[in-house]
Amino acid sequence: MNYKKILTILPATFLALFSFCQSKLTIISGEDGSSLPYATIVNVTKKYNLSASKTGEAIIDVSPGDSIAISYVGYKDVGFIISKEQEKIISIYRVTEILPEIFVSNCKKMKQFVLKNPIKPRKQWELISGMNWSYSDLLKPYAILIKDIPPNSQITMFSFWLRKQYVGPADSMILAPIMLMAYAVDSLTQLPGKPLISKPIIFYPEKQGKQSLNLDSVQLVMPGNGIYISIQCVMDKKYSWEDKNAKTRTGNDTTMILYGGIFQSGSNITNFKPVIYDQSKKEWVSFIYNIVIGFEIEYKRCKN
Repeated sequence: MNYKKILTILPATFLALFSFCQSKLTIISGEDGSSLPYATIVNVTKKYNLSASKTGEAIIDVSPGDSIAISYVGYKDVGFIISKEQEKIISIYRVTEILPEIFVSNCKKMKQFVLKNPIKPRKQWELISGMNWSYSDLLKPYAILIKDIPPNSQITMFSFWLRKQYVGPADSMILAPIMLMAYAVDSLTQLPGKPLISKPIIFYPEKQGKQSLNLDSVQLVMPGNGIYISIQCVMDKKYSWEDKNAKTRTGNDTTMILYGGIFQSGSNITNFKPVIYDQSKKEWVSFIYNIVIGFEIEYKRCKN
């Protein structure tokens, strides 16, 4: 028996076995220990990302030494290096120092108003749709600048419209969860700045058509210089579908990832400026498509 040859092969074999593993991560709030559903997990080393489950848990494929970054809107980003640990609880903390001071007035008896950016019939490629985005892009929040609501008004409802995908198992795909967040307008950049709610709202569509999120309990008060309402698709692959018969713009065969429902676009009014968060640059940038989703915002004018 050639022991020398065996001893030469064994180290490489063991290295292959132990250089790849699965780790279970649980993402929780450092303040109260509650789970953070659909937190974004990025393997910086291997350049891929995914979302935690609705209980804040995720199984990720990693190698020892991989650099991992965790982010959640309204919370400070956290990074660490993977070791031999198979399970890890990650605590992240709210960006409390930048939360603005909010004075809440009694709006219960005040009249209700509605701000609309109504949807209009458009062609398929003019819709804001998961079929235009990659998995990575789906994790990027899309935000709309709202200025046409009087300051100190309380926002009570945010509505938008979803349609089924044109191909794929549309009935199940439209049920993909959506995350909503609100930001003040940064006075220097005019981009989303301070979070106005400490934790995002997770929404589960039940069918196509108008989707309405009740914000009464959030006590979201309109700042003087406007507000950004942010919508983010959160990845759960059971709501995705691969179209292997898709074509690129040049006519080449490709595989397209379809995910969730289609956000219907509305009238493109100048005040409703759309932006998207660039994960690589860690900053908000202008949305490349010159369209805005259709929405309705209900609000009450409150006394100062």
